[in-house]
Amino acid sequence: MLEELEFGSRNLYGKIKETKIKLESHLDLVYSCLGFCQKGLQQIVEETELPVQTVIGALTDLTLQGYAEEISKNYYVKCI
Repeated sequence: MLEELEFGSRNLYGKIKETKIKLESHLDLVYSCLGFCQKGLQQIVEETELPVQTVIGALTDLTLQGYAEEISKNYYVKCI
């Protein structure tokens, strides 16, 4: 029954691989810094080594596209 619902490990792994998103390079870099635990704007800037304005723009785009969420002022998490 689980295999019919595609919960088998092979099917689940295949589905995850297929859903990899395609983003512009700066968006991809910022997205890759995000996780499921909150991360502050300053930490993202330090990790990506991008200018603050570029990171803010990328986070805004990712939020609008549903890939990130601002959970409190200047703290972000990755969305599934």
